[in-house]
Amino acid sequence: MQDNEIVKVTSPHDDPVTHGNLCSKGGFGCRHVRNRDGRD
Repeated sequence: MQDNEIVKVTSPHDDPVTHGNLCSKGGFGCRHVRNRDGRD
C-alpha cells in the first residue's frame, strides 16, 4: 500500500503451491477494491 491505496499485488516465487502465480482473487482483487470506491 502507498498513500492508503493498493499499488501492487504479488505472490512469493518460492511458494510451493502457487510458484509465484496469483489465484483469480489475488489477480483481480485490487481492481475490485478500487471499483468499490468508484475508481478504476
